[in-house]
Amino acid sequence: PVCLQVTGKPVKWQGTRSEAFLADNQARDGVMNGAMAFDENGRIQAFRVDMIASMGGYLSSHGPAAATRNVCNCLTGCYDNPALEYQVKCLMTNNIPIGPYRGAGRPEAAYMLERMMDHAARQLGIDRVELRRRNFIKPDQMPYTTSLAQVYDSGEFEAEMDKALALAEWDGFADRRAASEKNGKLRGIGLSCFVETAGGYLQEGAKLSFSEDGTVEAHLAVQWYKT
Repeated sequence: PVCLQVTGKPVKWQGTRSEAFLADNQARDGVMNGAMAFDENGRIQAFRVDMIASMGGYLSSHGPAAATRNVCNCLTGCYDNPALEYQVKCLMTNNIPIGPYRGAGRPEAAYMLERMMDHAARQLGIDRVELRRRNFIKPDQMPYTTSLAQVYDSGEFEAEMDKALALAEWDGFADRRAASEKNGKLRGIGLSCFVETAGGYLQEGAKLSFSEDGTVEAHLAVQWYKT
């Protein structure tokens, strides 16, 4: 505003790449550890995750929510998981503030969950596709309430995975990898399934003001001015 008043012209400031590294919010500065329990049939019985999340030197508006609420809501993913424990410690650190830019919690949760599923598949000696197939929430379970009280109104996770496997020509990967090895190259393939939460916070607030003449003013959030 001062520059505008002095120059009489529109003024904007655009940081350099180096300045952005020093001043812009960063994200996903956390360390996660987890443990997952299965029964003899390879079905998930419980999942525990502990996270230490850096908040930077100052709290941003949504930094704490990404590491707490958002990660927690996405940790059950596509799977029928009867028990989940999530503990997170948000620490102030000698760093720039942590804030959302894309995903804001869901990528961290999906990465942790899917890494655990791959690790479990190796430990149990079960194909990673088959392990996911055994644990997917079924369409006839909808609407489904997760162990964190999140409600899924619909979902056909196994069918969606099968579509992705077909498009990726999953069954032919071994032959493609062997051909790459003959040429001195490495080839890998990954599999990940996740649920994207919709919307933001569920709670809303309102303020009521009562005047001496008996009128009432209501202050509340709306979608736009004609709502």
